[in-house]
Amino acid sequence: MEWFAFAMAAAFASQFIKGVTGFGSALVLTPLLSLIWPPEEAILLVTLSDLLGGTLLLPGVWQRIEPRLVGRMAPALLVGQFIGTALLVSLPVDTVRLVIGALVGLFGASMVARPSRPGRGEWTALPAAPGPVLGWSAVSALAGGAMGGLTGASGPPIIAFAQHYFEPQYYRAQLIGLFWIGACTLTAILLWRGVGNAEMPIRMAAMLPGLVVGSVLGGRLSGRIPNDVFNRCVGLLLVLVAFGLMR
Repeated sequence: MEWFAFAMAAAFASQFIKGVTGFGSALVLTPLLSLIWPPEEAILLVTLSDLLGGTLLLPGVWQRIEPRLVGRMAPALLVGQFIGTALLVSLPVDTVRLVIGALVGLFGASMVARPSRPGRGEWTALPAAPGPVLGWSAVSALAGGAMGGLTGASGPPIIAFAQHYFEPQYYRAQLIGLFWIGACTLTAILLWRGVGNAEMPIRMAAMLPGLVVGSVLGGRLSGRIPNDVFNRCVGLLLVLVAFGLMR
């Protein structure tokens, strides 16, 4: 049971970050749990954690979710998840760990180097005539779904898209809604592919206090921490986690 405190702390950190930003829980939690459990089991636990954490955050953003945007992205996310999970169950464990570490490390480094981009991320709503935006949203969701199925972290392509167009509090609401749907579908796909074992309920119970406290605390602090400072801190954490996983 030496993993008990580690798993609870990892769950707290991941859901705190998601509560503040609307994303990042899988980027943090997947590589951490992959240090102590096989990647496919870690990804299932991360997905279940996202489902619970998203359920706690959803009531606070429900009215801001844009059905045109999330409704276009969700089907593409599902298709990508089928592709990613097919790779997950067929690739060697060490290869999956390397892929997770590389992707998380690169995304973390980009957040440290450029936590914000001047002139972008200004929309506070989806325009009536969004042009190519909905098409790019589906492309990002397809790529994110494939990454999520393989590594547990759907975020990077979707976050890059959202940050390009929308201001933080608006895209936070969209990401919480989309990732909640994605957690539902990815959980179902992983269970259908036979991922999981009898220890899953015990592990989830151990992580539960950290998940709940982190989600609630992060949600209360959302919008109160300067974006550049917070994004750089998260990016540095991701780089360190990725380094530990790839050693």
